[in-house]
Amino acid sequence: MLQFLADNNFGDTRGPGLAGPLALLLIVLLGVATFFLYRSMNRHLRKLPDRFPPSPHDNAR
Repeated sequence: MLQFLADNNFGDTRGPGLAGPLALLLIVLLGVATFFLYRSMNRHLRKLPDRFPPSPHDNAR
């Protein structure tokens, strides 16, 4: 009875050897996306001025 309850009856037809390569591919893709986001943010931050002019709301306090 316990063996019947322990069996995987959820329709998993893929072998156990596929999870490793798919996880590696996902990690590599996330790393590449993070690299490009980092480069893009650095480009945008370089375009900002060193100091901003004071806003009129800062002197109202």
